[in-house]
Amino acid sequence: MTEERPGAMLARMPTPQHRVRFAHRLLRAGAIALGSAMLAAGGCGIVTTPLRVHSVENGAYLEPHWATAVFRSPDRETVEVFLSDLPAEQLLHAMESGTSEAAGSVLAINLFMRPKAGQTPIDATACNTTLTYLVFTGTGAGFYGGGGFVQPTGLFASANSEGAEFSASITGGTLKFIRSRGGFSDQLASAELSGSIRAARDEDLAHEISARLAVLLSR
Repeated sequence: MTEERPGAMLARMPTPQHRVRFAHRLLRAGAIALGSAMLAAGGCGIVTTPLRVHSVENGAYLEPHWATAVFRSPDRETVEVFLSDLPAEQLLHAMESGTSEAAGSVLAINLFMRPKAGQTPIDATACNTTLTYLVFTGTGAGFYGGGGFVQPTGLFASANSEGAEFSASITGGTLKFIRSRGGFSDQLASAELSGSIRAARDEDLAHEISARLAVLLSR
């Protein structure tokens, strides 16, 4: 049995520089494994994130939990999506009266040009969607408008307008405060919007929300 020389065990331990390189290799391997698992589980590896509206001026943000999420698709190019954190009946009543006793919001997403591979420019300034955001505070309402880029996923990614569900990601969305009514106090001013959406096809409800929103915006 050979006697261990003092310091021999220390000499075999990785130096701080070696430990850093080893940690980097572990992180890189973990990232590759995580990416592979995501591809295996999700098919195309799409990560969904909650839709968030955040102010670029003061850091205030809204991250609604949608109680109503419906869409209609008049043709193969266009899709209208309506998302609200108010139940459908309460939302329709609020839109008819222009106010709501409960705080809530409705986001209207009008996809007017479906992206086509090799034909639609996709960059930070691309826009194929108009956005209308209406916020109820219980004492008034605020109106915001803007645009962004919507990339459909699932059936709608292949220009199939017959699907029962619409899912997509929104990037580069911008919203500007337009006007208010009642006792509404604007907390967003200029805002950005991004995240994932999912809605069920309901032509009748989507049409009703669209009609009431048009009336409300014209007042």
